Amino acid sequence: MNQLLLTFALLFQQQASWALQDQFGKMHTPQELQGRVVLLVGGDRAGSEASARWVRATMAALGKSVDTSRVTIIRVADLRQVPVIPQPFAQAKLPSLDNAPVLLDFQGVLARRYGFEPGSSNQLVIGTDGKVLAQTRGNGVNAVQASILAARIREAIERAPKR
Repeated sequence: MNQLLLTFALLFQQQASWALQDQFGKMHTPQELQGRVVLLVGGDRAGSEASARWVRATMAALGKSVDTSRVTIIRVADLRQVPVIPQPFAQAKLPSLDNAPVLLDFQGVLARRYGFEPGSSNQLVIGTDGKVLAQTRGNGVNAVQASILAARIREAIERAPKR
């Protein structure tokens, strides 16, 4: 279901320990993504609206021939610029995407680690081994780049052991 690629890949490779809460109050760690193909998308407020468009375009580029239940989609909200007091309000304003979690990165842990470009949506594909397979940035959805992300997801699914 989720992408947001490079972030988790590097975390897996470095065996970093972190935990981030999503908009529903559930905690998430890199361990829950091990063995999964991940589409990770994230950004600050300026890039957040584009993230949903990127997910839709990438999943559409996958087509119906791919078992999308094998893809985990994760969105990261880079909330470093949100003051402490209105944080609950910022959390309530997060757009939902098919009930996919939006990890609330108030400290910029993942945003800094993976070099999220401010004002932009950042997309990553992470393979089942935790390695980043593709990364792109931009608010305008580029069909060619979405197709490349989809191709990397497809390749990762084909290489992954069947569950």
